[in-house]
Amino acid sequence: RTRTRANTGAQYVSCCSDDAAALLKNVCADNGSERKCGVDLVPVPERRSTHFLLGPDSSYAHLLPHDGTNALVKQFLYAGEPDAVGFESRLQRVAASAESGMLLPLFDRGGQGGTYCAVVLAMPPKDILKLFDEGDRHDPQSQADLHRRFNRGRGTVQLPPGFHPVALPHDVQRRLRSPSFVGRYSLALWFDDGEGGPFLHKLSAAWRERCEPHRTIDLVSQQPGGVLVVQSTVEF
Repeated sequence: RTRTRANTGAQYVSCCSDDAAALLKNVCADNGSERKCGVDLVPVPERRSTHFLLGPDSSYAHLLPHDGTNALVKQFLYAGEPDAVGFESRLQRVAASAESGMLLPLFDRGGQGGTYCAVVLAMPPKDILKLFDEGDRHDPQSQADLHRRFNRGRGTVQLPPGFHPVALPHDVQRRLRSPSFVGRYSLALWFDDGEGGPFLHKLSAAWRERCEPHRTIDLVSQQPGGVLVVQSTVEF
């Protein structure tokens, strides 16, 4: 049985400085372990919108991770040699010990990694609100709301004895609610690799030759195994 994957997220990792490129190369180097994160230089990437540019697009080197950008993030986490790394479980709440004030992350699969002096939440600000008592209000830009809508069967994580919810100051809530995001939809289509190949090649070539921006489509990405990924514009 053949396993075919579709990369529906960010397609490239882009660097505009030599230091960033050297760090990426060092972290992704084959160190003989089972965790590998190969990247390929893409001289001419697919046409798509770019955001948060620190310089002209021509100054960037674009690299395509073999197993997607998620694998690259995991590689960076492991490169820091932490005591423990856990995946496949979504953070649901952050509680505090009534006795010591230490913080306890609670996950949807019931995993508890112990208590900590500090917790770093590297996620969209409006999703952070959902982890505290102040986050009950629905927000259409919240990925946490989107995932909970499609995973309702997992239930609500209960606080263990001796722990209470963490309350955020009002000024922190206000700052977390203020950002707007760059977001888009992704559609993945699978074709028979033999029959669909010529069509996908023509479609990809036509997209690259297009001069004017499209109102709805921002990226057409042909991927190995007869996979086509189409991403929407931010406006859509």
